[in-house]
Amino acid sequence: MGKPKVLIKASGDLLGYKELLDLIREKMREGMEVVVLVGGGTDITAALRKVNPTYEPIFTPIGRRLDSPKQERVRRQELQNNRQRMLRLLDEAGIEATVEIPYVQVGRQEVPVNADMLAALSVHSFDRVVICTLPERIEKKTKELETILDGFLDKVEIVALQTTPTPTPPNPTRALYSRVPTR
Repeated sequence: MGKPKVLIKASGDLLGYKELLDLIREKMREGMEVVVLVGGGTDITAALRKVNPTYEPIFTPIGRRLDSPKQERVRRQELQNNRQRMLRLLDEAGIEATVEIPYVQVGRQEVPVNADMLAALSVHSFDRVVICTLPERIEKKTKELETILDGFLDKVEIVALQTTPTPTPPNPTRALYSRVPTR
């Protein structure tokens, strides 16, 4: 039997903060295989506004609504940029982990999935799922995901990470984050 697996979903707005790297290190010290799922955060909105200055995001329970292939290309590019940034940060910190973006393959079609939703669905395949967000988003995110995760709450943590920019090279001290119970 292999190592237990943990999926850590990181808001794109948390990339570059030492607490995220500290959490990843902590899970690795616990003997877990780590997969990081990066979201887009406000980077996607900013990029879409560069293409269309009047763009206003529409968020639904299943994620951001986009209405054109051009907008979808922008979303995918920003997620790929975040993936590359996370890989670079992990490499600089000497951490080996898999980094993914929230897309699934359905037939021959690549389908974007809201990263929180994909993390929630991942409870079926991972021993633990940790959903990381900013402190100001924790209450809303917990409320959104609580019903979806009912029956799996023992496998899930929704974590508000404090945000301290990562020094270069990253400081390997223990994370300062608060765990918010989902019940």
